[in-house]
Amino acid sequence: LANLITSHLTDGKINRREDQSQFHSDNLLNRTVGVMEEPRITNATKNDFKALLGGDRFEIDVKYRPKEFLERIPIIATTNEGLGVLLHHIDRHALYSRVKQYELREQLSSELIKGSISACPARLCQCRLLKHFKRYDKLV
Repeated sequence: LANLITSHLTDGKINRREDQSQFHSDNLLNRTVGVMEEPRITNATKNDFKALLGGDRFEIDVKYRPKEFLERIPIIATTNEGLGVLLHHIDRHALYSRVKQYELREQLSSELIKGSISACPARLCQCRLLKHFKRYDKLV
């Protein structure tokens, strides 16, 4: 879903193991959206993620170049656990105050289904996902 949502944008991937690299955010420079898959937000990285997800302009290390400021950029994260699962409840609350979270509770495909799954009645595109998210927003 993240690839579908960002297919028309210039995306930058965020390093999952941010605490092991000094250059974890340099891939986001000059991008229109950031994508994280199963991020690992720890006490060592919580402040960087709070700044990133809060839209704050902050200084990042860039390999073989001087530090640069990363401007506000939307971030899409996909995860099976909560983003702040490794954080103390106070830091978790501060992190969640900076994100909009959608939970997809329906399985899209299954190994348990024998045979083929009938075709989707309409082509899935960004506009349909946007309508879904807007409808979900009204329910929350």
